[in-house]
Amino acid sequence: MASSNATVVANQKFSYPSTLNVANFVSIELSQTNFLLWKTQVLGLIESQDLQGFINGEIAVPDQYKLQTHKKKSMTMADYIRIFKNTCDELQAIGRPVNDHTKVFLLLNGLGPEYESFVTSMLKPPIPTYKDGVESLVESVVNQTAVNLKRIMGLGVQKVAVMGLPPVGCIPLSTANTSYARCDAFSNKLVVYHNSLLQKAVDAIKVPLATHLPSPSSISTLPSPLRYKVHILSPFPSFLDPFQTRRDEDPLRRCCKGANSTTSCSSVDQEGNKLYEVCSPPVSTFF
Repeated sequence: MASSNATVVANQKFSYPSTLNVANFVSIELSQTNFLLWKTQVLGLIESQDLQGFINGEIAVPDQYKLQTHKKKSMTMADYIRIFKNTCDELQAIGRPVNDHTKVFLLLNGLGPEYESFVTSMLKPPIPTYKDGVESLVESVVNQTAVNLKRIMGLGVQKVAVMGLPPVGCIPLSTANTSYARCDAFSNKLVVYHNSLLQKAVDAIKVPLATHLPSPSSISTLPSPLRYKVHILSPFPSFLDPFQTRRDEDPLRRCCKGANSTTSCSSVDQEGNKLYEVCSPPVSTFF
């Protein structure tokens, strides 16, 4: 759709005009009957400014744009924060760091409408640091988990298992920047913080649930599953322990990976040929 004040904003990396009156090139508004004419005018504008590389993929998407378009949607909070941080680390590595307040704004902006009240409270002055903002987000998630647990137990559910976060700083997507040499300390600190808050929240729920037992003295004689109705499962660290003790292999290395930067594990071409590589023997790695 054309507009008298519409502009094309170019990235500072490229020598294109920062502003351009689109109405000078696109004189019609798109409708159900004029697509071909509208397309001709739009493509003419793009080609006249030598911008077609942005359309056909010859010019890569600017890195910070990845942060602006990063949305949580159906991702877990751990994945959402991890991917966001990895992108910030990539920008830092190429000399284009994102300042702290911009990180906070972009992280909150991608959460979605269900976090609207939380985002509103976080953006009230003074704006928190990125570290404090992420920790507040973790606290919000744990608080909501506690509310959900109480609702579930209120329905008469006898036992509930809650999965604690694994050390997401050690998974391949977090360690790829170091060639799988070390875990990401910041991500794992958040995991520890999350799991400690979750443990406190679960402990607060356990006590009133045990009051229906015949007598306090009988509680100590009951098996743990009967004493406590909410259990936190955190098996991942124990699974990783045997691999961390191996000295001949990197326990964090990825066994299955894409054959190039555009493919991933399990990718295949149109003929069904594998576009990924698997290490040998696969049992020698955890990931």
